[in-house]
Amino acid sequence: KDIGINQTVNVEVVLRRLKQIINYNIHDRDLFVKLYTCLMNNYSDNIAEEFLSHKLIFIPGNIQIYFSIKEVLWKDVSRIFKKNRGYLETCYPELEMFFVNKLGVNRTPTPKDYADVLLDLSKKVHIDEEDEKVIINIYKELNECLDTENNKTLISKEEWWNNFIREPILWVESKKFYNINSEDLILVN
Repeated sequence: KDIGINQTVNVEVVLRRLKQIINYNIHDRDLFVKLYTCLMNNYSDNIAEEFLSHKLIFIPGNIQIYFSIKEVLWKDVSRIFKKNRGYLETCYPELEMFFVNKLGVNRTPTPKDYADVLLDLSKKVHIDEEDEKVIINIYKELNECLDTENNKTLISKEEWWNNFIREPILWVESKKFYNINSEDLILVN
């Protein structure tokens, strides 16, 4: 006690350790499992806040290996998003309770997830062929979400929608993103 050595493990200590191993770029999945399990067993609301504001989720095998809650999904939907998100189920099957129930990670993409990935892509300097496939996939999924016959609540009525459609989200033949009000954009029927 006198020299400041922790005698018990607490949430702050675990979060600090998690940030340290990420800072040192340690790729030990088992160590992450131990830390996540400890956080799950000692859960408090500030843990989710930390996972929202910091990239504390380790997923090996991606170009990006550390993610925040907003950048991951439980189920692997790489057929839609490719490597634009992290997928937890195959990496941490034993931690579904922590990620989904405690932290609130979405099992599958919501319309907002599609919108967020599209916005992320619109900020990239270079869009490659794989990115273009993701853009088309997202347009298809968002189109389904706008179908009044298949949806009780339309995404166009959601709070985030009006801000989203003002962004440069229209990918056109000239290989550029435009927003709907762009003077350079010509819409053809």
